[in-house]
Amino acid sequence: MMKKILLIALLLICAWPSAIWALDLEIKNVPPLAKLELLPEEKFVKQTRLVEVTPFKDEGLAFKMRLPQYWDEDKQAITDQKLNIINKKILGVLAKYQSPVMANKARSYILIEAIDLTYEISAKDWLADYVIANGLTLSAVTASSKREVEAIYVDVRVDQTFIVRLKALINGSRIILVRYFVPQSAYQEKQIRQAQVLNSFELINQSLEGVEDIKTYGFLDQSFMSYPSSWRLQKYKINNIERMRAVLYNYDRKRLDGQINVFLSNKMLETTRGKEVMFYRDKLKIENYELGKLIERVDLEYHKDMSFGATEVYALNSKRFDMINYELWMSVIENEDYFYITALRTPTRDEDFFAWARNVEAYKIVVKNLRRYSQ
Repeated sequence: MMKKILLIALLLICAWPSAIWALDLEIKNVPPLAKLELLPEEKFVKQTRLVEVTPFKDEGLAFKMRLPQYWDEDKQAITDQKLNIINKKILGVLAKYQSPVMANKARSYILIEAIDLTYEISAKDWLADYVIANGLTLSAVTASSKREVEAIYVDVRVDQTFIVRLKALINGSRIILVRYFVPQSAYQEKQIRQAQVLNSFELINQSLEGVEDIKTYGFLDQSFMSYPSSWRLQKYKINNIERMRAVLYNYDRKRLDGQINVFLSNKMLETTRGKEVMFYRDKLKIENYELGKLIERVDLEYHKDMSFGATEVYALNSKRFDMINYELWMSVIENEDYFYITALRTPTRDEDFFAWARNVEAYKIVVKNLRRYSQ
């Protein structure tokens, strides 16, 4: 069983205060969605109708869901633009459905949209970036898995306030976003229907493929690691199997947005975990930056080859006002033959949340797939 606490905090001497996050982006602090007493399935089916759609004749976008009776499709809302030109800031509308017109009352409606993903990211982190970009405030959120998240927020449009329940699902290299808008004045009456209709949404052809191709690098035949193909690998000459190293770089917008160091130490050196952390400490120093306080300890997934694994996150503070602050993620991993010291340097979640989320997801892939043998 993996131990959860490292001695990094004691081994890395850090007397400098950590940066205070100006913006709290911890979605885990938002309360989960309340459990509602839904209608019996037979009654729900009678009050709804099933729709099955394959937008743009693309099987990867095919979905089905149950809509309230008498709702119609708003075909004007459906764009005919091809999905491959949609960027991360623009969502393409796959379908829009709306309630019947009622005098002096705003209509409820459902928007189903899609976005092409470029990098590996969890549904929860994608939602956090979406919230920041659109200036939203979540009132509830539940991530049922890495690939699915559901949330509620308030949306004010012109002179009408809506309570919106959304579901975001990763399907292969796409995010499918389903949003159900209910006028605030009708929310108490419609919230059960809103939740149950959204729960009925299903992707017909689910893909568990990742967004990026995954590459593998071998430290001779001694150990192996996997990493997303968008990261640039720097190899180091291996003179012997006692100590080995590799570095991954994330260059986005032609600037260095992330760096992952992987150090290997063979136990034939008769070393210890603590000695190895101290040995590699100086190699992680960066000019004009000082190590700050511990931010958090994180439970990551480690390969079955490993007998020990633990990860801690520290502030990495700039000494200059014109340079951004970073986070330093450090993991110590161990099997019967090697110690693995890995470190991620990334812009903080406050500085650039999307870059941070991308870097952290790549780091999780590297850490999870560090292994002694090729398979």
